[in-house]
Amino acid sequence: MTSEVAVRVENSSPTFLSANRRAVAVFAGIRSQYMKLASLQKAYFQSSDLSLIFIDTGQHYDDVLAKQYIEEYQIHFDYSLNCGDKTMSSTEVFARMIVECENILRKIEPSAAIVFGDANSTLSAALAARRLTIPLIHVEAGLRTNSSTSEELNRVIVDRISQLHIASTKKDYARLVHEGYEATSEYLGDLVKDLAANYTTQNLDKKENKVLVSIHRDENTRNCNLILSILGELLDSNFFIHLITHPKVAKRKEFQNAHILKHEKVTVTPSLPHHKLLKLMWKCKFCVTDSGALQREGFYVGTRSIVIQESPFWPTLTDAKYNIKVNPGDCFKSKISEIEKPFDGYIDDFGSGNVAEEILNFVNLWVNKNVES
Repeated sequence: MTSEVAVRVENSSPTFLSANRRAVAVFAGIRSQYMKLASLQKAYFQSSDLSLIFIDTGQHYDDVLAKQYIEEYQIHFDYSLNCGDKTMSSTEVFARMIVECENILRKIEPSAAIVFGDANSTLSAALAARRLTIPLIHVEAGLRTNSSTSEELNRVIVDRISQLHIASTKKDYARLVHEGYEATSEYLGDLVKDLAANYTTQNLDKKENKVLVSIHRDENTRNCNLILSILGELLDSNFFIHLITHPKVAKRKEFQNAHILKHEKVTVTPSLPHHKLLKLMWKCKFCVTDSGALQREGFYVGTRSIVIQESPFWPTLTDAKYNIKVNPGDCFKSKISEIEKPFDGYIDDFGSGNVAEEILNFVNLWVNKNVES
């Protein structure tokens, strides 16, 4: 593999580079990271003292899961590394991303690098940056589920090797302090909250008798029994269902042949543009999901979630009983009446709603103070 994998991308929103502004590389490669990047770029192209270079690792090779979000938000990339390949294992793609991230960093020689979240794309870019002694900034630092998943491993390692930790929640910041990262940590909030701002002020009483279901994690999709069981219990409770299916689930014969999917109250789609997804969640009575993104975005639009995870990604929401946790395989139906009750608590977390601007300003100050010319 050589640096020729990197392809220069030209579009109508060029990155502004100048001799007196230090460049910072920003890496993304999966759906949830594209959402954060869309929020960051909106603020960046309006006004910023930073020079950012945007790099797509291409971890997702599926256009349904990746390209539609890039096009929807007109996300700009200076370089696309095209590392995703459906013929390769996730480990092979991970190794390829490390090599290509290092190659592109050698080429552009940034003053620092920014990574988001906990995907393989995150860890590959982080390892490449630190191998080249490039200061590393981790956005969405401090999240822990105390699980044995690859995401947990990724986020712990990235926090360990980062020089600046930007937390999305107060709980994540407190965890960073507990782990000894107080001197390098800052709580600024969640970038995706900015994207959901249009729905947070609308009338939240306009709910339909509909439930959004999206389940994709490996522990929940080794077979289709869990998903089909949940659909059955929701139908028994007389809900209309909008099911979003992951490609790995949709291609299975037992899923394709399931009679329940032909029920008049079940709508099945492979994916939705983000704005349509937010609007759908806003209209639904609740969500059933194992997606960390949907758990949090549902909160922003005023829709609670039954979370099918032993260790939910956003304990702020489950601890407050806004979202209700169910271990995979445990009784699901008993939680339906609980999730339909009005939430009378208060959650002050995830930032002010101008998170992108705050992150850009803070990173600019940090780079000027801590990174030598």
